[in-house]
Amino acid sequence: FSGPNPSDPATLTVPAPYIFPASTEVSWVVGADTLYGAVTSISEDGRTATVLPYPGMTTAPTTTIAIDYLPTTALTTTTDVPFTVSTTPVAMAGTNSPATAPVLPNFGGHFGVIDGPGWGTTACGPSAGGFPCQMYKFTVDHDSELDAVLRWEGEADLGLYVLSEDGTADVAACDDLGRGAGANQPEHCALALSAGTYIAGIVTFGPGYPENDPNPAWVSLRLAEVAH
Repeated sequence: FSGPNPSDPATLTVPAPYIFPASTEVSWVVGADTLYGAVTSISEDGRTATVLPYPGMTTAPTTTIAIDYLPTTALTTTTDVPFTVSTTPVAMAGTNSPATAPVLPNFGGHFGVIDGPGWGTTACGPSAGGFPCQMYKFTVDHDSELDAVLRWEGEADLGLYVLSEDGTADVAACDDLGRGAGANQPEHCALALSAGTYIAGIVTFGPGYPENDPNPAWVSLRLAEVAH
């Protein structure tokens, strides 16, 4: 497997009796960090999973699997072929409006997206201050605590703002860090959300700095339900 754009899907397949459970994750370990691809679909029989690979990876990822008669017992394995992934995804359409925001599929309480730059709207909720934003829609089917991890290319200052479905009201935020290499990411926090549909707004604050920091070439968002 080589040469994909991070926003192009890769298909992973396992033989019987193995399956990909609903909570499957695909990840790479780089130094002290675990970097997650975005699982976008799992086949009805559980034998194949589609994932958007993490930008810039050159090694084989680790993935979560299970045995079909023990679907809740997670196992880990690496793919038999390394990935070689471009560092620049193609931007998704529709991220400039809550009405057209791409929908993030819900797989066992996990959501993910890897996307190129859009930044086509400044309407990202009251707390975002009118800075450029790109939006994604997601639905939680029961009251949940989600572990949120936002990463991106470069040294700009980004934040995650969770909004009402129409994008007009603030619900939660994950925006504790500023700008600068190494210290600016990931934005990582817990989000307590009631059952419902929300907008995940990724905001760039680059225009607010004297240097007008350039927008990142890609963003990676992972939301994962915390088991209690």
